[in-house]
Amino acid sequence: MARITLFHTAVAALGALELIRTLHQPWVRLAIREEPALLAFVVALPVASALASVIAIALGARTGLRRRALVTDLATLGSAYAAALLLSLPMGPNARGVVGLLYVAVLVLRLAPSLALVLRGRERSGAAVFALSLVFYGAVAVWSGAATAAQGDQPHYLLAADRLARGSLDLAPAYADGTLFGALTGGLRFGPGDVETHVARTPAGDRLVQGYGLAFLVAPGWAAWGKTGALLVLALVAAFTSLQTWRLCRETVEDARHAAVAWAATAFLAPLPTLAGAVYPNVVGAAAIVWSYRLLFTAERRRPLRAGLVAGTVLLLTPRDAVAVLLFAPFVVPAAGVTLAAVRAALKGPAGHELRATRGDRTDLGLPIALARLAALAALVGRDARRSGAAFAAMLLAVSLFDLVGYGVPLPYAGYGFGIEMAQRLDALPTLSFHPEVGLPGILFDKAFGLAGSAPWVFLGLAGIGAALARRRGAGTSLAPHAPALAPAPALIAAPALVPALVPALVAVAGSVLALSVYRLWQGGWSPPNRYLVDVLPLWAPFVGLALPRLRGLVGGTIVWSLLSLSALATFLLVAVPNLGFNLNDTAQLAEALEDVLPVSPFSWLPSFQAPDPPALVAAWLWSVPLWAGCALLLGRGFARRPA
Repeated sequence: MARITLFHTAVAALGALELIRTLHQPWVRLAIREEPALLAFVVALPVASALASVIAIALGARTGLRRRALVTDLATLGSAYAAALLLSLPMGPNARGVVGLLYVAVLVLRLAPSLALVLRGRERSGAAVFALSLVFYGAVAVWSGAATAAQGDQPHYLLAADRLARGSLDLAPAYADGTLFGALTGGLRFGPGDVETHVARTPAGDRLVQGYGLAFLVAPGWAAWGKTGALLVLALVAAFTSLQTWRLCRETVEDARHAAVAWAATAFLAPLPTLAGAVYPNVVGAAAIVWSYRLLFTAERRRPLRAGLVAGTVLLLTPRDAVAVLLFAPFVVPAAGVTLAAVRAALKGPAGHELRATRGDRTDLGLPIALARLAALAALVGRDARRSGAAFAAMLLAVSLFDLVGYGVPLPYAGYGFGIEMAQRLDALPTLSFHPEVGLPGILFDKAFGLAGSAPWVFLGLAGIGAALARRRGAGTSLAPHAPALAPAPALIAAPALVPALVPALVAVAGSVLALSVYRLWQGGWSPPNRYLVDVLPLWAPFVGLALPRLRGLVGGTIVWSLLSLSALATFLLVAVPNLGFNLNDTAQLAEALEDVLPVSPFSWLPSFQAPDPPALVAAWLWSVPLWAGCALLLGRGFARRPA
């Protein structure tokens, strides 16, 4: 069997070298005239292809499927040669879009065999999950940086990273010159409101309104390799987010295949891949939220101190991330953790009977034991709450001190305070609109900015809510936040299910969506769709995994495959042609692009909640009634049906 691995290694190496030679043929340069796109195709794609072979060889050896790994790897390697040959054909007016489609198609085909091993449960290694994710996000980030200019807030984050790389927080030189901004944006100059909504004029100097957390993170990549380096740093963070999502699914979804499917949907379907190729803080926020959540609630070994530190990093990002953390944090506090159910469980004996002192001369130690259980339970819960709370408070203090030095205000998110003031001076509109009747259906169903328009797979999780709420602590599902601490003395201390492990996640996700619905810019600004939901999306992944057993049969299977297929199609186009994700209030470029290539676009019929007048908004609401009904059916199916 080792001979097969050696043969596979040799053939893969020769194939990689030949691919490099093929991609340096003259017709490739004639087809791809833009230098950044050319470099991505002839450098990044062969590197990703070679790494895909490395992963295939390693997984083939680990699983014992060496022959299969050899055959599938060489077969998909042929797709790269086919793409190179297709470049010899006329590309037409939209050459960059065609090149992007070929690039992403090759990337997906090269990684598909290894991904299939993970989805089928043949490979359950976190290293494999991380490697697959890193190769995918890295290649996507390089292509995104080459195919589109920095837009929206992205150039401002990069200007701040450039100043940090030069050892300064002061943004005045970057905005006084404008040369770097033009290079990042494809020749644009500062537009109306650009400076006012991104530069805080503080007593300490000109500072970035959005804070320096993301800028600090990407500054090393920026210093090493410019915009591409910054994007590769974010690809690394996205791969870590993917790994934490996979672990969360494994800890909360009993069926390994369903857990793998839920992870793959979250990791490789929009919106996470589209944000992994953009300089926004949402992927970083997602990593902090899912990691801290695991450390508090589902990991086999809870680490409250580390969880508090990780959760505290959101204070360097956006207030929306803090909302999610504050929504699940009360489940760690003793007042919320020691529930009536926990008290009742502590007062019950081994057979479930109430422990009471007996009459007469006999002595029953049931009541003292019960009191000892309660005391130990409260102490352990309180200890974890104190540790995580102290760590979060330390981060709060550190961030406040930084903002005191940087902004002159000793509070987290100090820059946003300056930014809100300037924004209201510009347009006299409040930050919070308090119109959830527009924001909520828009977040869910808008054809340009909503989940239904690019990530309909997310709705599958509605069918998993019933299963999540019905869960109790069992094998492989750590639903009591402090069960490991209680385990060493089972005779003395009970390990009651304080709350199902996914209840805090449900509260965080639902609360974040509701909070976002009253935000005036719920669309996410000038960015890929569903940007604001990426932060909490990993917490939603287990619900998708729990929904799959309840969506069996002809009807359920059709729903699952339809939503996953539509999401895969949307993701493929958004990653291949990144500009399709940037929309004005009256455009839906993804739906329009599908109208050009398909007889009927699957997204064009969706409503738009960017209505210019009340009658149009009422029409959008009426058009969304079937969508609300579909959500209700999915939710009801999760509560009503039990998996076989």
